[in-house]
Amino acid sequence: MCYDGTAFIEAIGPDSIHIFQEVVFPLLTYIMTFSYMVAAPFIILFTFVILGYYRETVLFKRYSLMISIDYLIAFPFFMFFNVSTTGLILHTMQPLMYEQFPLLFSAVTAIDPLDNCFPSLHVTMVFSALLIVLGTYFKHYKIFICVAFLTIVFSVLYPGIHWIPDVFAGMAVALTTYYAAKSFYESSRPISSGTSENL
Repeated sequence: MCYDGTAFIEAIGPDSIHIFQEVVFPLLTYIMTFSYMVAAPFIILFTFVILGYYRETVLFKRYSLMISIDYLIAFPFFMFFNVSTTGLILHTMQPLMYEQFPLLFSAVTAIDPLDNCFPSLHVTMVFSALLIVLGTYFKHYKIFICVAFLTIVFSVLYPGIHWIPDVFAGMAVALTTYYAAKSFYESSRPISSGTSENL
């Protein structure tokens, strides 16, 4: 049995979510769609690659555990606590990504009824990667992923997909799994070697 939690999330979410669509133009929608559909999955996967390449075994294990638990925590919400997208529910928000890309809308809705917003798994996974990378000496990647995370947050709100509570819930999940993974895989050596300082 599923519970429609849309009204609850709408009630606790700020009414100001419409400010994310105060300025709407096609190029921004293209960029945010790319960020949502391509950049977020790339960051999640590339973080595995970079940790493996530099043999950051402890961090690799922590990150793997985090991603696994992230899914496990989110799964019951997606199955039993349905929250519809803001663009389909609020009259102040437009489903920009799906309006601009109708073929994408058809492909997504063929397998997804657009009611699995809470928590935002995009935010959860990218924030998980950010928390892990902050413990390394990957200077350039740290800067990139910090900027990318803010972009991902905007990309889940601007197109009329997620609610603001979805974002905070996603970050809370990532923080929870981070400390759980950190306590499970304790490091007995410096986190990163000097070979990765300039990455």
